[in-house]
Amino acid sequence: MSPSRILKMFFSGQMYCPLLQRVGYPLIISLILGIGAGNLLTAQSDDWLAQADSLLQQMEMEWSLPAEVAIKPLRVRGNPFQSYQLAFRLPGEKLEMRVRLYPSEEHYPELEAPHLRAGRAATSVGRNDKDAIISQFHLSDSYLWKHFRADWGVEYYLEPKPGFSTHRHCKLLVLHRAGAGTALIFFLFDDPRNPAIDDYASLIRFTP
Repeated sequence: MSPSRILKMFFSGQMYCPLLQRVGYPLIISLILGIGAGNLLTAQSDDWLAQADSLLQQMEMEWSLPAEVAIKPLRVRGNPFQSYQLAFRLPGEKLEMRVRLYPSEEHYPELEAPHLRAGRAATSVGRNDKDAIISQFHLSDSYLWKHFRADWGVEYYLEPKPGFSTHRHCKLLVLHRAGAGTALIFFLFDDPRNPAIDDYASLIRFTP
């Protein structure tokens, strides 16, 4: 029964509840609306996941998400440094993630090479103060294929510009597979010792 239907029954006298005599209508209405809001959030999350799945499938990618883990969608906000299409966080893990996909069919001749996309994204998002450091780590072919089914990849660790994120640290994972495209996956966090950074490293990967 929908929350609106329950409210109508309360106000029309079709539903009698002794609890009303003790706590009154305001609390009951708040509880009902709270249930309704929870249902709405669940529906919105389902819609977001369906849209995210469709976007990933366009580039032969998929989630590697444990059944017990829920993600909270976040609003995509414009910024002058790096666009992205998906944003979400893992409740309880203190980790935000953002994703930008570049399918191979989107022909940008001067930008198509994955190492150019990677370097441009890292320098655009990372702070350029004189004391700022951007660390780059190339990933072995065997590691890339085992965990991501990717042909090429690289990781950057940097401090993001405030205009991109208010988090203190960022790991940028760039994955590429010939014929599919290039994915930029941003991990945003405050504590570099956060185990979720490694636990969910392969949350998004190419399909077999």
